[in-house]
Amino acid sequence: MKIFLTTMLVTISISLAYAEDWEPIGNTRSGDTFYIDKSSINKKDNLSTVTEKQVFKFAQISQNGNIYDQTVLIKIYDCSNMNFTIKEAIGQDSKGNTVFNENFDKYYEGNPSKRWLKVGPSSLFLKSYELACK
Repeated sequence: MKIFLTTMLVTISISLAYAEDWEPIGNTRSGDTFYIDKSSINKKDNLSTVTEKQVFKFAQISQNGNIYDQTVLIKIYDCSNMNFTIKEAIGQDSKGNTVFNENFDKYYEGNPSKRWLKVGPSSLFLKSYELACK
């Protein structure tokens, strides 16, 4: 019994160390909801890396035919220029299983100017930018 309780305590402690702190940042017109994991914010100089997710109102189908319900995005915010870029997108099903994992670096090779997108004053990601760059 002591071994079981000790194992449970260690498991709970490890889980709490990696706790996520998801805060809603907005909705799309189609009803999808975006969140930022406030515990993931990692700011260094003028760049801030964060984890966000988009939870779809309706399930999506990946290029390889798998169904997914949310996409976890690793984003980088350029705090001094009010820009962002997507580093990685991970599609997950309703149980949190990874359906696809896409690294966006290859899309910007040879055309780095297209990497950064502007965070506008009425942008869905304005709240995320503000949390990441404060």
